[in-house]
Amino acid sequence: MMRKIAFFDLDGTLCSGGDLHVSLEIKQAFQSMRENEIEPVIATGRSFYEVQHLLTFLEVEKLHSV
Repeated sequence: MMRKIAFFDLDGTLCSGGDLHVSLEIKQAFQSMRENEIEPVIATGRSFYEVQHLLTFLEVEKLHSV
């Protein structure tokens, strides 16, 4: 089975204005992707501690670091 994954950057893509806040519409879009078997993934250079609250808000459950 092939998995579908959508990657997103934070700064300037999901988050604008220099802060780490996203709109309710972004959260709803992430939920819609999961309902359609698409795994939303956040790719960022920021540390986990900087984005932890955002991952919780967006219900991003898995964390992979390299």
